[in-house]
Amino acid sequence: MSDGASPHRHIRSFVHRARRLSGRKQADYKKQFDQFGIAVPSGGFNPASHFPQTGPLTLEIGFGHAEVLLQEAQAFPERNFLGLEVYEPALARLLREIERLEFENLRVIRGDAAQLLPLFPSHCLNRLRILFPDPWPKRRHWKRRLLQKPFMRECARVLMTGGHLHMATDWEDYAEQIRSLLDGQPEWTLESALPERPQTHYEHRALRLKHSIYEWLAQRN
Repeated sequence: MSDGASPHRHIRSFVHRARRLSGRKQADYKKQFDQFGIAVPSGGFNPASHFPQTGPLTLEIGFGHAEVLLQEAQAFPERNFLGLEVYEPALARLLREIERLEFENLRVIRGDAAQLLPLFPSHCLNRLRILFPDPWPKRRHWKRRLLQKPFMRECARVLMTGGHLHMATDWEDYAEQIRSLLDGQPEWTLESALPERPQTHYEHRALRLKHSIYEWLAQRN
């Protein structure tokens, strides 16, 4: 995978972090991923087939410490939840909780959302959540931001009519970019009320740094 700026090459939308698991933690991670993880084939897949029950499906991209996913999976056992994350330690942390709490309605995928979301079938999600994606604050890096026009088209494609896209950032210029992707677009209607959710680890840090929080809930028309 190249990080070059050529439009024909994939541009990584996440900051590379070299932290990896070792020893027993790596062995536990592999075992738990075999049980609760989903390996997405290159030809696409049906996420609903990986759950023992039918029900509305929420996908969270970049779940971090998984505060929201864990709360919702426990509060709404009749719904299905899928977390997509690129970082192994974050995946291992959530997998341990899935095993400990014996969740049947929560599964994980590892990988880059920009490459994996196009493999999802159309209209398969009831909710798509992207909270505090990597902001790439330097202007010369803005092309790496996940929330761009092509990715927003994919978000609209995978959501069913009436489904919701839930986003948040603490960077003002990223917020302006997101607003421009939503304002006046026929695919989206902004909701006035935001869903209740726990504060995330990243959000706590942002508030400690006196950053403002910008958040949206957009319905797919």
